[in-house]
Amino acid sequence: MDNRQFEKLFKSNYVAMIRMARSLLGDDEESKDVVSDIMLRIGDGRITLPPDSQRYLLTCVRNRCLDVIQHKKTTEKILRLYPLTLQPSFNIANDQQIYDEILHVVETQLPPQTRKVFELRHDRHLTYQEIADSLDISKAAVYKHLAKAINLLKTHFIHQDPPTPQDSNPQSHG
Repeated sequence: MDNRQFEKLFKSNYVAMIRMARSLLGDDEESKDVVSDIMLRIGDGRITLPPDSQRYLLTCVRNRCLDVIQHKKTTEKILRLYPLTLQPSFNIANDQQIYDEILHVVETQLPPQTRKVFELRHDRHLTYQEIADSLDISKAAVYKHLAKAINLLKTHFIHQDPPTPQDSNPQSHG
């Protein structure tokens, strides 16, 4: 699909896609992110459109919104269960230790542009479009930088043992 076809597809379907996402999610920014993600996947060839593209696009929006809703529900369940799993010796310093480790990895291991994209998304909570506009890059580039950052963080933490409550409790050392 060339740029002109893509632009035509975007312009002719964007309003309907956003409207459906908003009706399901109730959030403008999340709706824009869902539609942007779908359009990004079309642009980079991960989604191939059938002849009835409008119906297919709306189905993609619905499915992606349902994924977002399910993720929220799962996150809420985890957050509700999290206090039940804490050991009596739990110390909030453990969370600070993990946060400090994330900052260290971001500052020392991410390339400058990837670090900037990550910080704008997670520190300033900018949307993909706002980041793209701010850094004068495409939304696809924003997505790729964030994926790179998250993969590097996953790799870093997968290869480390998680801190134990004893490691974060200064009284246990002495």
